[in-house]
Amino acid sequence: MPLESLPLSISDLLGALIVVCFLLSQRRKLLLIRLPSFALPLSLFIILAGCSLLLALSRFTPIEVVISGLYLLRLTNFWLVCLIILERVRLKSTLSQALSQTIIFGGLAFSILGFLQLWLLPDFTKLPESLGFDPHQFRLASTFFDPNYAGAFLVMLLIFCLNHIMSNKKYWIVPVKVLIILSGIALFFTYSRSAYLMALISLPLFGILKKKWALLIVILIIGSLGIALSPRARERVMGSIHPDVTANARIESWRQTYQVFSDHPMLGNGFNTLRYANRDKGYFPSLLSTGGNSGAGSDSSFLFVLATTGIIGLLSYLLLITHLLLRSFKLRRSNSQLLVFVCLTGLVVESNFINSLFYPPILGLLLVLIGNADAE
Repeated sequence: MPLESLPLSISDLLGALIVVCFLLSQRRKLLLIRLPSFALPLSLFIILAGCSLLLALSRFTPIEVVISGLYLLRLTNFWLVCLIILERVRLKSTLSQALSQTIIFGGLAFSILGFLQLWLLPDFTKLPESLGFDPHQFRLASTFFDPNYAGAFLVMLLIFCLNHIMSNKKYWIVPVKVLIILSGIALFFTYSRSAYLMALISLPLFGILKKKWALLIVILIIGSLGIALSPRARERVMGSIHPDVTANARIESWRQTYQVFSDHPMLGNGFNTLRYANRDKGYFPSLLSTGGNSGAGSDSSFLFVLATTGIIGLLSYLLLITHLLLRSFKLRRSNSQLLVFVCLTGLVVESNFINSLFYPPILGLLLVLIGNADAE
């Protein structure tokens, strides 16, 4: 059984530990916990995803379905942590400051490690092909080993820092300003078109909603100058207008995922079974029979949901995302809700090019922001 088929990260273990400790400490008060408004559409999507997995038993082996189901457990675990954060911050407001501190110093570490990676390991083609990493060259990827996901994470950090300063919070101002500079530079060196697009949408949107027109102008000037003065950045951006090799590979990924969906359009092939559906269709090269690290996903979060949970699953997922967007926009006078709305809007657009809405670190950060915002 391939190692990549059994993903287990520190965040999974930490999340499970948080959930278990919370359940044990609050076992007599569980019925008194107030559920947030997104609990209903979230539960609907998780139930439908589980049903799609049960139906997948007719197409894949039991062990393959169990392995695929592990991600549904991870997803459920992450959302439970979000609910726990919401409940704990509601009872103890100082926890919100502790969460901000964790994001700030975690972001600083992530950015610094990104520059170290760019210096020490700029060429991923030197890595063994069996590891399944894409052959990125001279692009900042940090600990994610993928510049596109790293870029999306850095955009979220930038928005978080700008929101922190403009919310007139007095703590950790110097580290936040340092993080703005480091994450901005790191974002540029990812040379990620999807991350650039997310920044182009999210940062001006933040400036418009905050009515900070000077910020909007500065962002546009810095972004334009950076791309104009860097031949590599210009080449990457032009590759969106005249598709290059990587853009064509993304288009091919969309086509393959749609073909998988067309086989079982109503409830899909089974949540997170895309690796095995792609294998059965012969989409993987012989050296990587299960597709490596990226074999279980698609270059679009929404196509991923469509192919694995069908039209019914996608509609329930869109209901969840729409609810979160509408609620955070309605409550945008709250700085925390504004932060959720801007980050989620950017991710919704960017996730059409990479599977960012299901990438654990990005999803984890987003759920921390949602839990913290709903507690206020």
